[in-house]
Amino acid sequence: RGLRERGAVTTGPGATVHAFALQATRAFPQHATDLHTVATDFDDVRYLRRPGTEASYARVRNLDLTIERQRPAMLAEVETV
Repeated sequence: RGLRERGAVTTGPGATVHAFALQATRAFPQHATDLHTVATDFDDVRYLRRPGTEASYARVRNLDLTIERQRPAMLAEVETV
């Protein structure tokens, strides 16, 4: 939600978590692998492929906290022009 509020991601209604992660990767390319991993973690829990774990929660939370402190790549590019 924070990325949508910041304008870094603009997915429409019904977008999948992987579509969201793909857009987030454009804004935070240095986190592409982590974004894909947490999207897969989310899907696995959501669709009952495996239960959530402390480790998967920690991955999501840590990535969220890291990205929250960073400026999206597209905004950084605009500011340097």
